[in-house]
Amino acid sequence: MASNLTSMNEEISFRNLDEAARLLASETDRNRLVNIALMSLTFFTHSKRIELWLFVREDNFVKNIGLLSGGKITIPDTYIPTGDTPFGTILESKEAGIYRSTSGAKGLYLPMIGSKSRIQGVLVIDISENEHFTESAQQTINILTALISASLERIQYYHMAIYDGLTGLYVRHQFDIRIHEETARVKRYGGNLGLMFADIDHFKRFNDTYGHPVGDKILRKIGEIFREASRETDVLARYGGDEFVILLPQTNSYNTINMAERINNMIKNHTFKIQGHNIKSTITMGISTVPQNGIDTPQDLFESADRVLIDAKRSCKNRIFVANNINDSSP
Repeated sequence: MASNLTSMNEEISFRNLDEAARLLASETDRNRLVNIALMSLTFFTHSKRIELWLFVREDNFVKNIGLLSGGKITIPDTYIPTGDTPFGTILESKEAGIYRSTSGAKGLYLPMIGSKSRIQGVLVIDISENEHFTESAQQTINILTALISASLERIQYYHMAIYDGLTGLYVRHQFDIRIHEETARVKRYGGNLGLMFADIDHFKRFNDTYGHPVGDKILRKIGEIFREASRETDVLARYGGDEFVILLPQTNSYNTINMAERINNMIKNHTFKIQGHNIKSTITMGISTVPQNGIDTPQDLFESADRVLIDAKRSCKNRIFVANNINDSSP
């Protein structure tokens, strides 16, 4: 992922620190926030290379989520063990320092400290060997570092409220909001809306046999398969436990069934290779669409799919059942 520095600067048009602060405080997408952060830092420091690292995996690693170099911004997503590195030193001291950067140049390392004084990452600004920032410039850098840290933490909490931490799909509350929005859109403008409600077969058996960490890996992989099979406009959520739900805008019953069969086959044919085990899994699905006989509201759409899913789980597994009306409870 790359952004042209010149065009981004023109678009963002940093006139002063207040403008940079406003842009940082209003952004809700992490990648765009990283763009703004790196652009603002290079604007005020004139550095040609700036890195943004986050501490991850119980602070044993740092992850590079943003690199400005050669006039472009990229998202490397590379990891480095903290260990005996400047990152490890800063993690302990929580103080800025001058060290060699990953490029080998002289680098100003700035800790990004969040709430409860927890360090969440490090900004690395390459500077020339003889360069020293004035007191005013250092104050500006410190303010920007604090703003970037606060904005990243805000986005993290925002994502925790919307996305499931294990699968990266929407949480139940966010899905409930979206299903109301999409059914209202169909009522106003016409069209179709499909819903697939899926449950992993015998999931408790996986947890009991292999342990919950293996169960978590299966959930994560099934979430990946759902994303791989879905379109950008589809709404995917982990509804709870081993239940997944997918909302398909502008999709009639026929195409909803086709997509359900594709996902069902992808999961059925996948071998989960976990801790030396080759594990197979299947899912059972309930499907409903609007408009349909008596199926009109968000509650109708969800409950009709839920009803046929429950009946499917009682009678068999690895099946797709379709609701044809509001009271339907048969395949």
